[in-house]
Amino acid sequence: MKLGVFMEGYVRKGSTPHQRLFELIEEARVADECGLDSFGVSEQHFKHPTNSTSAPEVVLSAIAQVTENIRIQPAVVVLPLHNPIQAAERWAAVDVVSRGRLDFGVGRGNTPVTADAFDVPIPETEERTIEAMKVVLSAWTQDSAEWNGKYYSVPDVSVTPRPVQAPHPPLYWAATSPHSHEVGGSLGFGLMTGGNALDLDQVHRRIERYREGRKTITPVHANQQTSDQVILNVLGHCAATTERAREQSERYIVEYVNRTVNMYKTMVERSGRTADFGRSERFIDNFDALLDAGTVVIGSPEDCIRQLQQLADLGVDAVTLRLDGPSHYDLVECIRLLAKEVRPACQSLPER
Repeated sequence: MKLGVFMEGYVRKGSTPHQRLFELIEEARVADECGLDSFGVSEQHFKHPTNSTSAPEVVLSAIAQVTENIRIQPAVVVLPLHNPIQAAERWAAVDVVSRGRLDFGVGRGNTPVTADAFDVPIPETEERTIEAMKVVLSAWTQDSAEWNGKYYSVPDVSVTPRPVQAPHPPLYWAATSPHSHEVGGSLGFGLMTGGNALDLDQVHRRIERYREGRKTITPVHANQQTSDQVILNVLGHCAATTERAREQSERYIVEYVNRTVNMYKTMVERSGRTADFGRSERFIDNFDALLDAGTVVIGSPEDCIRQLQQLADLGVDAVTLRLDGPSHYDLVECIRLLAKEVRPACQSLPER
């Protein structure tokens, strides 16, 4: 099982978004130097001080220049916010400057404020994401990317350069709701899912929904290479002792969970769907409940190995740890511990 890290550029008190971006790039360099498998950032808008990764293609291009082997993962590109032909150009360039290390994760978005600011109706975001991917794959795999659809219209154009990876970079679908997991499977994409404010059994059921979707795959493009890879993103932090890991990460993690549970509730309401958030709400202001749920990787190296063994039983191919909040020094130490003491144990854990 592979092990990677993921960040959103959280700006701590006393810091600035400018400083945090430079720190994040250095943390990626350390992760590559130490031998971790992937480094990811997400697309986040209008969230100071909680996030500073509004331009992931720029940040990941900078990271590509200071790294050599680590996989580069946008987690994810919120496609409905962008002109798809421009997204195809920009992310092809990231694959080129990283010498073919891009894993292309896409999603519909889960932030009502962002959807409103970009004037994208929330009920349309899933359809827009799928149609946009048809345009992107046409641009990456065909001489002509001409397209006339429900939401997008593209004249007869040729994207230059195309990605290094052929026929295209690995594709991942980001999912939070059970329905979205099944959609991702039916499209033939790999899966990027998460364990935030969920119990192990809930994560397991979502992954099973994805695999149910894969039984009736309808690729979005004739040239699409399908995948069944599952990446699980969980909250994490590793320190020399259990107590130190808690001391360094608890405030940020509780704040993150509180914020995202309320955001998911608003997004579901705005999308016209219904969902029961009773189990997720019990994690609000409750760090111990998060530890007990089994869907975080927080503590000493020994703690982290034990928790990762539980996650491996879900049949995932990779786990990425969402690291943010602690100081730059503590994050670098965390990355070094993960690489030196935790990753070797992950390599002995079987993929599906």
